[in-house]
Amino acid sequence: NSMMYEREVLVAGTKLYSEWRLTATNETQIGAIVSAFVRFAQSPTLGGLSKDGHGICDVIYQDDAGKHFLSINDGNYHLSNEAQHCLSVYNNHLDTNKALIAKVLKVVDTNAGTTHIDVEKLQLGFEKMEE
Repeated sequence: NSMMYEREVLVAGTKLYSEWRLTATNETQIGAIVSAFVRFAQSPTLGGLSKDGHGICDVIYQDDAGKHFLSINDGNYHLSNEAQHCLSVYNNHLDTNKALIAKVLKVVDTNAGTTHIDVEKLQLGFEKMEE
C-alpha cells in the first residue's frame, strides 16, 4: 500500500540554453533583470528538493557578441561593467522613487480589497520620470 509517484530529473551537468531578446529597453529595465539574477544567486536552484542539494545551477549570460554580461557560479554572481551600471541605475531609480513605489504597492490590500487607481495616469508619470 505504498504511494506511487513519478519524478523527472536532469542528470548533473546538463546544460540548458535560452535566448532573450530585449527590445526597446532602457538601463533601468535591464537593471531590474540583473537585480533578479543577483537575488537568484542567493539560492541558485531549479526544481524541487533543493534542501537535499538538488537543482543547484550555474548561469552564464552573454550579449549578442558573446561577451560576458553576468554569471552565477557556486552561488556567487559576477557582473560585467555594463550589468553593474544597469543595476546601479535600477537601484538609484528605486531609491529616488520610494514614496511612489510604496503608494503603488499599497493599491492592493489583501485584507480590504483593491483600491481604485488610474493606472494609465500612473504609467504616464513613470514614463515622464524616465525622460
